[in-house]
Amino acid sequence: ILQRIVEFEPANIDHSLRLAAFYWSSGKESQAIDNLNRLVSAEPKNEERRLKVAAFYLSQNRLPEAELVLKAGIDANTKSFQLRFALSNLYLNTNRTDQGIALLKECLPLGKSSDPEVLQAKVTLAKVQIQRNEVEQARKLIAEVIKESPKNVEARFIKGNIHMLKGEGADAVSEFR
Repeated sequence: ILQRIVEFEPANIDHSLRLAAFYWSSGKESQAIDNLNRLVSAEPKNEERRLKVAAFYLSQNRLPEAELVLKAGIDANTKSFQLRFALSNLYLNTNRTDQGIALLKECLPLGKSSDPEVLQAKVTLAKVQIQRNEVEQARKLIAEVIKESPKNVEARFIKGNIHMLKGEGADAVSEFR
């Protein structure tokens, strides 16, 4: 029945993903992959499709396939903030930090500075910079986030941690309040 629904509504992303999940859980991975490939090839520049297909692959622990879907999407849609941010997170979560940082830096200029996704990308980059002992760069990014979103709890927490790293205890305490 699900196959017929997908044939009747081929543009419906959720139906196609459900069908792929059914195939996958039934041990028919090749059919699931074919279905996912059809989904992204129908509209190669469609970010939503690519993000959902990549998320599906990630849920199945198929990192190389998720990476390929995102990379192909970036090639097809060179101005895509979301695809770059998703791929940067994949890289950061698989210990490919340099690649993740490069993509984060690439994607920041593609979005509006006040967009929540851009602010989250800056927070993500600041966290990585702190891990790499690039505290001053992280401080600048977090200041930009707080300027755009003064009540951003995560950014305030990071700012407090930066104060602690710099030995600025009183400033850290005021951030944590």
